[in-house]
Amino acid sequence: MPLFAPGFEYYGNIGDITHPGPASQQEHLAGPVLTGAVSMAPYGKLKYEVGYLFGLTPSSGRSAIRWRLEYEIVF
Repeated sequence: MPLFAPGFEYYGNIGDITHPGPASQQEHLAGPVLTGAVSMAPYGKLKYEVGYLFGLTPSSGRSAIRWRLEYEIVF
């Protein structure tokens, strides 16, 4: 369904790839997201993404909210 699509996202930051260090010092977040799009024909499309991410390591913090709003028009 284009208006409402659930999903799952994961973000990680290991720092220097040649010397990543212990996992407890890396940032890793994961959680559920909702994405969707609303057609505003003939004026384009409005897309959104919103999610709540949980910190998986002590360096990640407890949680984060991620959102994005995009207006797309073809010309």
